[in-house]
Amino acid sequence: MTKNNFSVMCSLLLILALLKWGDAFGQDSLLLSEHFDDSSLQLPWVRWQSTKQTAFIENSVLNIKTNNSWQVVQRPLQEFDNGNYLITFVAKSEKNSRLRILIEDNKSKEILYSKVVSLDQQWESFSEYFQVNSLQSSPVLRIFPQDRLEVEGEVSIDSISVEKVDKIAIEQPYIFADRFDSSKLNSRWERWQSTESTAYIKNNSLQINTNDSWQVVQTKLNFDRLGQYEISFEAKTNENTRMRVMVEDFTSGEVLSEIIIGSNEPWRNYNLYLDVKNKFERLYFRIFPLDRKNENGVIYFDNFNIIKKDSLIGNAGFDKSKYDLSPWMRWQSSEATANAENNVLSIKTSNSWQVVQQNIVYPEVNKKYQVSFLAKTNPETSLRASIYDFTEGVTLGSLTIGKGEEWKRFHFNFTSPSELGNTVALRFYPQDREALNGVVYVDDVSITKEKNISLDFGVIYDAHDGYFSYKDTKIKGVNEYSISKDQKYFVYTKAVKGKSFELFKVNQLNGEEERVTFTDSLVFSPAVDEHGNFAHLESSNSVSSSKVFINNTNIPNQPLGLNRHLNIVGEKLYFTNSDYQSNRHTLAIYDLNLKSLETIHLPGIPQKMKPLGEDKLVIQLHGDANNKLSVYSFDINTRNLTLLSNPELSSFFSVEENGHLIVQELSGDTNLKLFFYSTNLYKYSQIGEPFSIGDNKLGRLSWNQSYRLTGLVDIFRVTRSDFFLSQVENTINNLLSVTNQHQGFVPFGQAPHLWATTKYSIDKSSPINLLIDDATILHAMLYAVRYMPIEPATRAKVIELAASAYDYYDNEFDGEHYRIAYGIPYALDGLWAPNNFQNKYGLSLLYLYQLTNEERYFNRLKLLATRFLNEVNFTNDGRVLWQYWPAYFYNGWSESSGISKNLPSRAPTVSTLYEDIAHAAVSVDFLIKLIEYTDIVNDESLFISRLENTVEGFSFGDSYSRFISGDIDYQPASELFTPLEGWAQMKHQKILSSYINYIPMYYPYFDSMSRVSDYINAIDLSSMRDSAKLEVVSNFYDVNLNVVKTESSAHFSPEDILISLGIE
Repeated sequence: MTKNNFSVMCSLLLILALLKWGDAFGQDSLLLSEHFDDSSLQLPWVRWQSTKQTAFIENSVLNIKTNNSWQVVQRPLQEFDNGNYLITFVAKSEKNSRLRILIEDNKSKEILYSKVVSLDQQWESFSEYFQVNSLQSSPVLRIFPQDRLEVEGEVSIDSISVEKVDKIAIEQPYIFADRFDSSKLNSRWERWQSTESTAYIKNNSLQINTNDSWQVVQTKLNFDRLGQYEISFEAKTNENTRMRVMVEDFTSGEVLSEIIIGSNEPWRNYNLYLDVKNKFERLYFRIFPLDRKNENGVIYFDNFNIIKKDSLIGNAGFDKSKYDLSPWMRWQSSEATANAENNVLSIKTSNSWQVVQQNIVYPEVNKKYQVSFLAKTNPETSLRASIYDFTEGVTLGSLTIGKGEEWKRFHFNFTSPSELGNTVALRFYPQDREALNGVVYVDDVSITKEKNISLDFGVIYDAHDGYFSYKDTKIKGVNEYSISKDQKYFVYTKAVKGKSFELFKVNQLNGEEERVTFTDSLVFSPAVDEHGNFAHLESSNSVSSSKVFINNTNIPNQPLGLNRHLNIVGEKLYFTNSDYQSNRHTLAIYDLNLKSLETIHLPGIPQKMKPLGEDKLVIQLHGDANNKLSVYSFDINTRNLTLLSNPELSSFFSVEENGHLIVQELSGDTNLKLFFYSTNLYKYSQIGEPFSIGDNKLGRLSWNQSYRLTGLVDIFRVTRSDFFLSQVENTINNLLSVTNQHQGFVPFGQAPHLWATTKYSIDKSSPINLLIDDATILHAMLYAVRYMPIEPATRAKVIELAASAYDYYDNEFDGEHYRIAYGIPYALDGLWAPNNFQNKYGLSLLYLYQLTNEERYFNRLKLLATRFLNEVNFTNDGRVLWQYWPAYFYNGWSESSGISKNLPSRAPTVSTLYEDIAHAAVSVDFLIKLIEYTDIVNDESLFISRLENTVEGFSFGDSYSRFISGDIDYQPASELFTPLEGWAQMKHQKILSSYINYIPMYYPYFDSMSRVSDYINAIDLSSMRDSAKLEVVSNFYDVNLNVVKTESSAHFSPEDILISLGIE
């Protein structure tokens, strides 16, 4: 076999492409470059099941022939880690078999990249990029004929390169994909009139034989969201039958989309497009031989994908070919100045305007849309992006990107015209058209409709720009808000950049904004009346107590404990109070004129309270009696508390702009119910992540925002929603902008890149860095970078910061433990950091190692894990227990040892309580991840069994002991100690039974955000996707509590729930 001129040209084009790519994307890392110039295979290439006769080099080309079994040529890829990669190669598969090239994780067997070159493919250059997020070991690159049983099959490949790149594109979420790589059909496929003998998997593709009757293989399509979908697949037929592929609505019999493939067609790629405008109960994708009565007919089907297409843009990634930009159009530009080499649009300056544009069809008038794209400019020119209405001759929105910008994502908004049918186009061009050698680069373009999320009382959160809107008021960074009855005053809390939350008041009549609090405490739960009187709560170093203020004056004789949920109605201030010492919950009523206070017992833990009309309150309680979340009304005049919701169902409420009440009652699938709990909590608490721009003095970045960020990542991992991707990226960038160096202070110990707290310092005002605070924030960010397609620049910043933190805390590592820095203004300075400190940081090291593949991180992780495992106690009854502190702490120390400045000595002690359940959750998470990703834990199944026994030992009905030992003499068992965080990942049935009825927020929302993640971790994802159904009954009430209407809705997936909440 000899290479023809075309293959030589492809090789040259490939070299030029690599040069162009490198120029476009900066300094990348070339991991493999192979041209097979030797006369025989050289190490590290090896044959697997192939021989010198079936896999050989000839004329500088690797050739592999079929021979009944797999004929593989492979090699390891060294220095390969998580990140973004470009693979390029020249290949052909013209003889009886397709060519397959794949990259596989050698430990987990996860396919990191796979490409099948179609049959009868002449020499062609291929260039694709892919992302690796979960690498466990060095991968292997494998090349082989896909159709191994074909006679005289042969494939050829040359000029392979793999390089690490900076560029990343947001993934399109796969709704369903099947490569038919197993021996049996995936359970989502079903046979109709066909059997295992006529429809089966062979040679990693689906084959269906004719057999007189219809021989159908089909799958039910559950489209969770309305919109555009693309179905792609490969297929071939033999000479005896044609093939029909269709999408059919079984209810109406309508065929929504179909392709008929002729007989004797070779392997080719095919696409179907669907515009899903309604919910379908019985929508099926079907494959079958069309000529059913012909003998010996066979059809072949492979590489099946369904992708949701949310954008209005076609060819968004410029993936067709270098010169084929369609449906993009050139205006005054040419193929020489505007092309898509290496799947990136590049436009060069050339004296005149060099424009690439695409007409867009907007489906709705007067709607806000967002344009999003990746872009880079060289130092000679800036880039202009605009939406232009040719019908009206106006620019609807635009953005100019400066000279010398590196790859990053850019956004701008526009509002569609007031009439349908206008000619509107998205345009890209170099702004400095007369510049010499100016080049701009664009990729991964999307146009999506605005994401406005409706909140209580008609307030709108704009997810595109982060603003909260109420009537004519637009504010960024709002946390909580209240509106006076006459809608004149709007009060809200928001973080002052790098500081804590303060209260602001807006007069809707003149639009004037006034800051009305100036305090170092955390301000929350604002309220306002029609006279402009305002109330708020303040919390300092303890989340179990708060103080009530009216017009900045502390009200007298207020109840002790945790006050929440302020509302001003008439001449009275209403709020809830929880005293967990006495397990008593009350509604407090403070008379603004008489300065008097009365309380009324509440039959449960208050979760939310809002005014309804002029004489009612709506209160959400987690009931003592039914252990359910219920909705009550409180009549201000009669003092009657009335149950509105079904006592057997968990219920939620919201208030519309017109003041009407909506009560939702949930029943059905447990997993979907848990997902609803998670996303409902996300929506109605801290949406927009306002805490991410505040400070960490009171630990709110550590103990609130970090857990919330982890929850957002978990929701994304379930739904692949771009909305949550953008929320996570914004949150990470905010956290990076409020480190010590941006706060205007450098704490003791000099850690400018971390987040100091004053909460734990001796005087409650000195900033100190503690490993647990920094590790908790780092863990959340590294978790996001590990599991999400975070933009390269942000990703690099997080990894760089984590590396700096490693160096900073390395000074406090003694070979076994991290120590608390000696001499800092902390009561326990110099001591061995508690186990939850060490293990939370161990989790950060695990992700950092997975992201960088640097052995120093894994080695440190192993030291931490080994020391901890050596100190756990295996009890005779099969449990595993551990202490809060490392063992050295309980041995005690003398003043002469110089261990601690602020605690010079301590006598030896024995602790029989072991660690408390709340702090132990960190170590459980650590242990589960060690078992999942490493070989550090011995007898892993036994260890998990012992953890399960530990849960059984501290469970008492619906309550739990405070400590993992199960001791209830020191303190009685209580629901207050419900296991969260790492415990949720165990999916222990006892713990799940507590989650199903909703876990009440015992403390303020800003200390309860792990629940966003806890509910997700408790879900059985496999069964949730398998015919799950959540029923939601919504009762609408007017202000007099008359039922206006009742609606019932069914939700079959997490995406469906997001739609119902207005998030998608």
